[in-house]
Amino acid sequence: MLVDEIFTRNTQNFAWDSPIDTVKNYISYEVDSHIFIVENGQLITCVSRENVVNQTSSNLASLQDAGELFFLNTSHQVLDAIPLMSEFHSNIVPIIDEEGTFMGSLMARDVLDELAMFPVFREPCVLLILSGTNLNFSLSEITQIVEAENVKIFALQISRIAETEIEVMIKISLRNVQNAVDALQRFGYTLLYSSHLDRRKETFKNRLDFVQKYLEI
Repeated sequence: MLVDEIFTRNTQNFAWDSPIDTVKNYISYEVDSHIFIVENGQLITCVSRENVVNQTSSNLASLQDAGELFFLNTSHQVLDAIPLMSEFHSNIVPIIDEEGTFMGSLMARDVLDELAMFPVFREPCVLLILSGTNLNFSLSEITQIVEAENVKIFALQISRIAETEIEVMIKISLRNVQNAVDALQRFGYTLLYSSHLDRRKETFKNRLDFVQKYLEI
């Protein structure tokens, strides 16, 4: 989904000469991690709420060196906000057009709503974490092994690369999970974690607790 489809257009912004008390009053009612400095309709920079809260001067001008410029434009994908939010520890990203005109903002909740639409989050899945050697590791081979067991793959990504070992996370459908795990292990992949096994252990524990309580009656 494009940013242009969901971003918030009526976003509060400030100028360098905005009174600090006004800005502090604004952020006291909001959870935004940053405020946006806009001059003549153009986005100048972003200032973190921590810098504003700790400021004792009369206006924002003394925070010019504390600004961090980051943004998306309206033609970006919504998920492009994720690396920006991570890098700048932000829950809000300013949106500009191709000319640099400030248009509004994209909130973290907007990104989460977009992520929630992905099958990997919507469909019942099992998470597996596998490891293999660098020499023999192949994402295409993992895909072929799993799909040969009539199991759907919803997500597959490398999570860690070491000198001689690679770890991969894979989310698969609930059907034939054990068959897929057995096949992967036959091909030399090591199973480090399975949410399916955790669920089975929890189910077994609950049943055991029930039997124990029954016997105590």
